[in-house]
Amino acid sequence: MFPLLSGWNEDPEAEFENFNIFSLNLDLCCEDFDYENLRVSYVAALLFFFQDEEIWEYFAKNYKINKRDFPNINERPDEKLWDIERTDKQGLYLNIFELVDHSTGNPWLDTTNCRYGECYAWDEETLEFLTQSYKDAQEILEKAALLDEMIEADQKLVLLEMISLWNKGRIEQVRKRRGE
Repeated sequence: MFPLLSGWNEDPEAEFENFNIFSLNLDLCCEDFDYENLRVSYVAALLFFFQDEEIWEYFAKNYKINKRDFPNINERPDEKLWDIERTDKQGLYLNIFELVDHSTGNPWLDTTNCRYGECYAWDEETLEFLTQSYKDAQEILEKAALLDEMIEADQKLVLLEMISLWNKGRIEQVRKRRGE
């Protein structure tokens, strides 16, 4: 149905009425991570939440992308960003933003490993909910893999579209210059 946290039953005094689940998502609050070891889509989305120069350095090193070739990223997203239709590219971009922001609505992706949010009971309704949520989490993670492929195919275009969506709440048509 779904995996349980390793060691969940190691305490001999533990009551087995409730259990915690572990996150399938990167835990930004407690984990040390190296951009080189992350999915490229995750690194791209981190640009919007961290706006860290090291991320631009990662893209420069790995994809020969220069920060100066992109518009500035607004500190906050466009106010209508979370309400737009989730189709095609927009849906993939919103998916990765929510994944990084831990705002998917899915307990397997929004829980952080350093602070367990909720204990779950061993009742049938909860187990069915967690089973379905686990399947949904896998689909969300598969969308991130699709975005990885898109980025690998055309890094500059995807980043320009993500910035446009974040800043303006829509993907503007990006014109490529000759020779690019």
